Amino acid sequence: MTNQEIAAVLTEIADILGIQGENPFKIRAYLKAAQTIGSLTHELAPDTPVETLEGIPGVGKAIAGKVAELLQTGALAYYAKLRQSPYARLTEFLKIPGMGPKHARLIYDALGISDLGALQTAAESGRIRDIAGLGAKTEANILKGIRQVQKYKERRPLAFVHPRALVLCRALARVPGVTNIIPAGSLRRMQETVADVDLLVVSEAPDAVMEAFTHLPQAARVLARGPTKASILTGEALQVDLRVVPPASFGSAAHYFTGSKAHNIRIRSLGVAKGRKINEYGVFEGEKRVSGATEEEIFAAVGLPFIPPELREDRGEIEAAQAGRLPRLIESGDIKGDLHTHSIWSDGSDTVEAMARAARDRGYRYLAVCDHSPAVGVAHGLDAERLQQQSAEIDLLNGRLNPFRILKGTEVDIRPGGELDLADEVLAQLDIVVA
Repeated sequence: MTNQEIAAVLTEIADILGIQGENPFKIRAYLKAAQTIGSLTHELAPDTPVETLEGIPGVGKAIAGKVAELLQTGALAYYAKLRQSPYARLTEFLKIPGMGPKHARLIYDALGISDLGALQTAAESGRIRDIAGLGAKTEANILKGIRQVQKYKERRPLAFVHPRALVLCRALARVPGVTNIIPAGSLRRMQETVADVDLLVVSEAPDAVMEAFTHLPQAARVLARGPTKASILTGEALQVDLRVVPPASFGSAAHYFTGSKAHNIRIRSLGVAKGRKINEYGVFEGEKRVSGATEEEIFAAVGLPFIPPELREDRGEIEAAQAGRLPRLIESGDIKGDLHTHSIWSDGSDTVEAMARAARDRGYRYLAVCDHSPAVGVAHGLDAERLQQQSAEIDLLNGRLNPFRILKGTEVDIRPGGELDLADEVLAQLDIVVA
């Protein structure tokens, strides 16, 4: 199993446990392990020792054993048993914005509902508002959330698709003969939701790429395979379409398959006005191919500067480019610091010093440490005394790491009565408060 597939299993275990009302510490342990494993920059091997897995931050001994079982067998007995619970079917409810485990179980226990269709019917007929602890407003929000899920059910959030696409890109980049690989389509344009993954590979040996792609561990099913095109379906029902092009066509193919359709139509129209035909194979004057190896050549062919993929929606970017008014997009290097992080003082995975040094090495100027306040007992939140101890540690580190600065902060809960979880005089000593 891939890291992402393992993370998905651990997340679903946490969801089922949450609906069953299990120990919050246990639930949080699975979520933390899922988050860590899902964000690893290398794929875990099937023969990874349990001891190595235990060394991953947030992965304890018990979970490490389960991850090893998943890696070695592709299955997990504990997970299979959990899925036999009637509450396991309620994880579908958690896809609804604002729907948590507690509400899912309340509805099931009261009405015996375990699928979205029945839930929608119950909400439309006013049966949810009568459940103790819910009410008319919750019912309306559930109905609104169901409609939102239905609207986007064929698309996945960018945050779900992006890391999975990067894993595939890294795997294919290792295939002999591959000189470049990029995601295309709405993923490259960084749309909020993505229907499927488009990958564009540059290689003079497409057969080797096709063979590697259709035999990836993620390929649960091969939908199509041709000389230069192939499609697979992953175990998470994510369709991935691959196209291999020669170096001379990379720029034109990258532009064409990145889209959007409306943007491409505008560019082709500008080309026609200049007597040029622009398609996925290149820029042509008559039958002669004159350019197309880079995207810069595509835009130059119609008298435009390079337009970043994120802007290619035909929403004024072409006019802005013609007028020399294209905005400069924010890049990773523009980020100067992070204003909300957690350390091992509460539920974080590392020390304040390690985090500060990592932030400084990344080029940041500052880092705000905002661990939980005491109301979040499950996260070992900081009371006034522990917050003062952390502040003293930060003062020492700031002396050592100057001019880099660690900012003192807290993620303070708002109590039911409206008051904050820490006294005003305590909060006044901090640099930043996230309420």
